[in-house]
Amino acid sequence: MSIKNHERQILVEPKEQVSVPKPPRIFELINSQEPLQKKLEQITSQIYTDFYTAASMSDREKVALGLLGLLEFGNDGLAALQYGIAQDTGALGETARKLVSFLPEKPNADEFAKRTALEKSLDIQRYGDIIFDEWEMEDDELAHLYKINPILQKKFSNKKAFQAAYIQQRGLKPGIRKEERLEQERLLMQGVPPGEATYRFMKKRKEEELISDIRSFGNYEASYIELLGPLDVLRLRSEKEPKFLLVGADWGAGEFVQFIDKINPNGKKYIIDKTKMYTSFFKHIQSQDKSLITIMDGLNLGFKKEQFDCVFINYLLGVLIGDKNQTFKESLRLLFTQLFAVLKKGGSLCIVDEYEYAHKFSKDELVEILQGAGFSKTNDAGFPLFCLFQHDRLRGIIDENGFGQFKNIPLVCKDNDFTFRFSKP
Repeated sequence: MSIKNHERQILVEPKEQVSVPKPPRIFELINSQEPLQKKLEQITSQIYTDFYTAASMSDREKVALGLLGLLEFGNDGLAALQYGIAQDTGALGETARKLVSFLPEKPNADEFAKRTALEKSLDIQRYGDIIFDEWEMEDDELAHLYKINPILQKKFSNKKAFQAAYIQQRGLKPGIRKEERLEQERLLMQGVPPGEATYRFMKKRKEEELISDIRSFGNYEASYIELLGPLDVLRLRSEKEPKFLLVGADWGAGEFVQFIDKINPNGKKYIIDKTKMYTSFFKHIQSQDKSLITIMDGLNLGFKKEQFDCVFINYLLGVLIGDKNQTFKESLRLLFTQLFAVLKKGGSLCIVDEYEYAHKFSKDELVEILQGAGFSKTNDAGFPLFCLFQHDRLRGIIDENGFGQFKNIPLVCKDNDFTFRFSKP
């Protein structure tokens, strides 16, 4: 079902613009309208200032922004790095030389790879515990998580109580379980509207359960921040009213809104899904969020061309259903062609999804389909990072420099899944 008149007045607009953090000086220089050579000189000078007066990790982040910014100017920026900053005899020169030597070793490195190398060199530490198998954790690992997490200490009287609860839930199958469906049916029989019933049991689950096992948008907040990268987060933050679209909402509509508010609270949030069962659920949360939530098929978008700054897809591709005469890959091509059309030039498509749904497509095939639709690959942020605990959803911080901070949030590396960011040239 596609809605063409989606611009109806469902969108609740803020009465006035909400203030956003002032961008760092280095970002203003990168995006200034000065002639290129003067701009490169100003950026270089600011990098020296930020590095040699650095007193905190935030200051080191500004240095990383400057060095990444230089690389955006192609050969001119690389020359400023290689024949300017890298010639410095101090610690800054050493950092620049490491980056210069990294580039030919990894000629196809994307922004994420370059940023990761820079952060390591500058000792920028934004993450805490990264877990590779949440179902096989040892007692000492669980004890460590309890020790560093005040929320767990408040929820459980001691580490043994936490360990027992963790082990108990670890034996349950992920997904919506039988008892939860029965709870929803009970609420419906009591006359509770379907959207309200769904909202209640999902809210209860998030509040009461320990391990997070639903692939909703908020669980993958860290991955989406890394896909965008700090420079583009700051660019989106500096826009007056950027437009964001989530295709395929599932249970993550409200989480998507909260995530976008961290980037730019003045941004317009659009959320679509074709599944009718979500209609009343959407209407229930729409009264709380400044967003447009509507029933629309991603294969038949009713939006104007070049409307959105950024589009997000969260675990949608494997359940994509097109016309009965279309193959799955034809449906993928149609989806990405539609999304390419509604993105602004320079806009981004961020995807977190699962590899090879029942062998429907491979990573290389997906990249080929996206590039065939006109996209160019911008970032691959590695395996998705997933919140281990329900209470940690959306607890990440996007700081004043556009970097995500997740030091006290245990994250799980999902090595069967992938992250991609593609841009519209």
